[in-house]
Amino acid sequence: MFKLVCFQALELRGPYDISNLGLLFGLSDGDAKEAVSSTCRAALLHAETRKTASGIVYMVRSQQEAPPPPRPSEGDTPAAKRVKTT
Repeated sequence: MFKLVCFQALELRGPYDISNLGLLFGLSDGDAKEAVSSTCRAALLHAETRKTASGIVYMVRSQQEAPPPPRPSEGDTPAAKRVKTT
């Protein structure tokens, strides 16, 4: 997988330019194209499945969480559950 840093839109390179750069580094033609396409896709998929428990469960925290349930008053609690005070 190749990573390039650019600060302006005109500095962006195309995928074929990046695969040619891989050829300069000694990669074969197939390996250079794979480094641009499927390796990046596999890395993103791996990161997503790690975050979502193998892609099965995905939890999103809502903006408004429900308030905690009110604590029952002493009159609502059965006698067996009340704390003894002496």
